[in-house]
Amino acid sequence: MDYRFVDKDPAIDVIRQGLERSPLTIYQVSQETYKHGQGVAVKTIQQWLYGNTMRPRRYSMEVVMMVLGIDTQFVWQETGKRVDVPKTFKPMPKSWLSVGWRERKARKEKADAV
Repeated sequence: MDYRFVDKDPAIDVIRQGLERSPLTIYQVSQETYKHGQGVAVKTIQQWLYGNTMRPRRYSMEVVMMVLGIDTQFVWQETGKRVDVPKTFKPMPKSWLSVGWRERKARKEKADAV
């Protein structure tokens, strides 16, 4: 049976519970996400919890969950066994984060031309 949420993604409730258990504030969680290379703004987390956001980006939620110490698991519906998903989270290089999209595009085009 599929779970279809009506109001908000159930992962938002998991994040809410994680924040309640954690000594970190929303601001501190946001700052920690930037340290991991994928920054999630305070306003974004607030919109998940208190705003109209129904379906946050999965990657952003996973980074916040990682900061809160929440482990996400996927389970096969038929067997109930855990799906082994390799951890693919890698921080973005600082050089990538410090430039605008136009400069990144120009770098990519220059690299492709070589």
